[in-house]
Amino acid sequence: MKVPIMPKELEILFYLSGRRALSDNEQLQYKRSRRGFEGEWIFRSYMKEVFGYSQLGLFSLLLPRDGAVFQLDHVMVLPGLVLFHEVKHFSGDVVVDGKRWYVMPGGERKEMNNPFVQARRAESLLRQLLNGLAYDWEVDHRIVFPHEEFALFGARYDWPIVLRSQLGRYLRDLRRRFIGSDFWACAQLENELRCLQLAESPYERLPKYDFARLRRGVNCPSCMGMMEAETVRTVKCVSCGRRLVNQQALKFNARQLKVLFPERELTASLLYDWCGGRFSRYTIRLYLNKC
Repeated sequence: MKVPIMPKELEILFYLSGRRALSDNEQLQYKRSRRGFEGEWIFRSYMKEVFGYSQLGLFSLLLPRDGAVFQLDHVMVLPGLVLFHEVKHFSGDVVVDGKRWYVMPGGERKEMNNPFVQARRAESLLRQLLNGLAYDWEVDHRIVFPHEEFALFGARYDWPIVLRSQLGRYLRDLRRRFIGSDFWACAQLENELRCLQLAESPYERLPKYDFARLRRGVNCPSCMGMMEAETVRTVKCVSCGRRLVNQQALKFNARQLKVLFPERELTASLLYDWCGGRFSRYTIRLYLNKC
């Protein structure tokens, strides 16, 4: 988990967007989930620049605790300290008034969820989990806002938040703080947390869809537009112009099919139908034989 893991609901909505029109609620869900996922990747790029690959920490942790499930965007296990980051990829202006947070779309004030509430719950559950593993370590958190067009008004100077303009300096200070420390126990705890990772969240809201109602064809991995044959060996997206060799396009569309319909056996006939006859059965069998 050195990289953020795409949520299953986001992956399914992304694949569906090339096969049928998304409803208004699905589009809103897709945009929110994609925005959060992009924010985690921006945070990772800063982490990699400062800490390198070996000390990136753990991304997208989904952990159980006494019947509850909680998610942590990023966790760093440091000597005597477990520090987690909640990444909020908001854009625009946000105003804090007491304990309430408001977004300001078009100058109109609209209340939003207070990110401190989620962070405090996660901190409490993480501390309980660590105690259950016999680790009496300090637990702390930071809420990271990596969007370059985000502005926060009414925040106190001592709040555990990190804005985009502060992110590089914050991570460099964190690195300097622990230079020369012994990380053996950290690696052990990190491995224990990794082993507790859940495969799926019980709170994911997956859309409903039917195989017979989905559009046939070859989807582009970049924009989910349809791809047409360009040469005998390549296809080209009619929307964004991306080119792929046939085997690359087959690999992506086969994965799309398996994610959307994991109960179906991936056969040459099924993949031929899914791709709308864009590839010959011989080409498809050749691909499947290499899998």
